[in-house]
Amino acid sequence: MLLSTATTIASALVAKQVIKMMCQPRKTVEHFQAEPIPYKDLMRSAIISRLAYEEPGSFRTSVDRVCSSSAAKDAIRSILPSRDDDIHFYDAFHKTAGVEDTQAYMWRNGEDVFIAFRGTEDKTDAMADIDVRTCRVSFSESTSTPAMRIHRGFYEQTDVVIDDMIADFEKLADKDGSKVKSIHIQGHSLGASCASIAALVFSSKYPNIPVKLHTYGSPRVGDSKFSSKVEESIAECWRVYNVEDPVPMIPISFRFEHIGRNSLCLAAGKFDNSHEVYEHDLHWALRPIVSFGCINLLKPIAAHDCELYIHKLESLHTGGH
Repeated sequence: MLLSTATTIASALVAKQVIKMMCQPRKTVEHFQAEPIPYKDLMRSAIISRLAYEEPGSFRTSVDRVCSSSAAKDAIRSILPSRDDDIHFYDAFHKTAGVEDTQAYMWRNGEDVFIAFRGTEDKTDAMADIDVRTCRVSFSESTSTPAMRIHRGFYEQTDVVIDDMIADFEKLADKDGSKVKSIHIQGHSLGASCASIAALVFSSKYPNIPVKLHTYGSPRVGDSKFSSKVEESIAECWRVYNVEDPVPMIPISFRFEHIGRNSLCLAAGKFDNSHEVYEHDLHWALRPIVSFGCINLLKPIAAHDCELYIHKLESLHTGGH
């Protein structure tokens, strides 16, 4: 009996290691996608996503603490306003009396507008994460546009601030009489989910302004129709995830599908800079198996840390990419 149990455990551990080796990026590649990997922009967006966790008064002043390299500090300071008053802050907690707790920032730098959503930080955010019911949304007034199914918790977290954001964007777009030429939207974790939804809202409302979406450690947000619509509508779309991060592995349901175009997979381990680009999500039937093989059961949260994403992307950028 004891031998049989030991054999079963050993077999499970071997299977886990084999699956992990299969999922781990094997080489550093530019890969076959039409778009080269924008290492500097992805690093910058990861830093912005981390700053979104800060309170308004410390958003700009936290750059030195969040960035470890001078290249990273220079990259982020070049696009931040010189005054806190020029950064629009959105806090749904007070607006909804604690029902929703979305936090986001928006500002303009030259011809670019930047939007960042905060990730999961408290119980209210966690409740939104686990609300895996879906809602039907079309993102268009046209009756011919098919409705998409989206994670209800993520949608409600985004919807509570999106009207205020659009109103402020209209003001920013008219500022100084110059046109906005691109909208950069980013987020980590729950913030990545909100960023994905917001990107589709902005691209639908302003089809002539290119939207660039960068997400980090994002869970699956919607169904295949949602993913396809994002891929078709967004000018530049990158989904970055650590291979051991458990959050991008959920929800595992067949109803959800990752945004597939340009998914940058980072290797496990803080100092392993191998990475690869994938273009398709896993088949839903394989998701539990791959999750078992990839998740670091001893440190599941560490692989999701936004600062780990920043560190890896800083290393890739400063390493000559």
